[in-house]
Amino acid sequence: MYLCHMCSTEYSKTEKQCPSCDTPIIVSVVSDFEMVAVHAVTVEFEIDKKKQTVSPNIGSLWPLDGEDVSYKFIQQVELKFERKNKFHGYYEKDTETNIPRHLAKYFNSLITEDDFKNLVNAFCIELKNAIHKTGVTSKATSSKIVFMHYKSAINHDFGRVLAVMVDKKSGFDFTDGTLLPKSAEHINLDALKQAVSIDIDQFDCCYPEAPTNEAYLKFIRGSSSADYFRIAFGCIEKSDNGLSLENLYSAITQFGTSNNLSQDFIFDAEDNLTEFLDDLKKSNNSSFSISQAAFVIEKALPAEAKVLESSFIPFVNQNKLMINQYIEPTSNQIKNKHWVDFSDSANGLIAKLHESNDIGFSGDGYLVEYNRSTKRLEIRVQSQPLRDKIERMIISGKQHDNS
Repeated sequence: MYLCHMCSTEYSKTEKQCPSCDTPIIVSVVSDFEMVAVHAVTVEFEIDKKKQTVSPNIGSLWPLDGEDVSYKFIQQVELKFERKNKFHGYYEKDTETNIPRHLAKYFNSLITEDDFKNLVNAFCIELKNAIHKTGVTSKATSSKIVFMHYKSAINHDFGRVLAVMVDKKSGFDFTDGTLLPKSAEHINLDALKQAVSIDIDQFDCCYPEAPTNEAYLKFIRGSSSADYFRIAFGCIEKSDNGLSLENLYSAITQFGTSNNLSQDFIFDAEDNLTEFLDDLKKSNNSSFSISQAAFVIEKALPAEAKVLESSFIPFVNQNKLMINQYIEPTSNQIKNKHWVDFSDSANGLIAKLHESNDIGFSGDGYLVEYNRSTKRLEIRVQSQPLRDKIERMIISGKQHDNS
């Protein structure tokens, strides 16, 4: 049985067109699998460093009827995008790549094999141009890229378009000439080189505007550092996710200082953002947008400063702060926001205190106390072995000073 792309009607292999809407194509095989491939092909990019030429050789379309190679490939790629830290983005009107135009044309086509081949050809031109644009013809190595359109076997959606750079070291082997995957056993994407995933349904809903929630463009920087792949698909990163998160917290301080807001605003805004990140970790979402962050940050504005609402993002952009439009923090990066850092690298002092610890002023009877007059943090050491070690360090230090 087959599914019609236009109306989701099931029909048998003997039919030449959809009995409901007369669409003369076959889009995807009805399968027991959760996700099914619509089309897939491998392209080998042969790079001649001496001649400075790039030749994309497009293989045969993968046979998708009655096989599990494509499903295993989809399964492993989905896991990669679920588990690995990745870049999240979207296409703007002035994006320096023709990828959005190619995607829109494909979405509005009948999604035939020829339509998919035209899409892949267009992608290859973008990749070839990016290789020459970055001037890496003499450095880039030949590689294979799997292009795939796949969708849900249950829901009536258009699905996603994938481009995944692989090689034999990734555990993915192809036949000569036709570039067909040899078998499902050969698929192991533990060391994929780079990958981009585009949710076409979300793209069609909002392009060229920014998505309101989850981004539709996702990019994994794997074992390859080749910028041409990222540039060709418009995956422009301002900074990595960890640095973006740190810069976001720094932006709160800069925003508060620039607008003469009190220290209370900065602390409250940081707490709001940290609480938001905790909720994110508990939810099914892995990333958040700077718009979502700005909303919780601006909730900390005092009543007399409500005029500053909707000004945090313009402040970030005007000051060219290195923060991605979408950020995917790791669990550890979120956990670290619950630690107060007292480190002083200049003097070699390193100390961190979890915010859940009770702390008071000198004489309050807490394990950790702050002395207002001396501006010192006092920590009661309860462990006898640790007290002995500290005393040993003190004595040893004094003996060194006297020598």
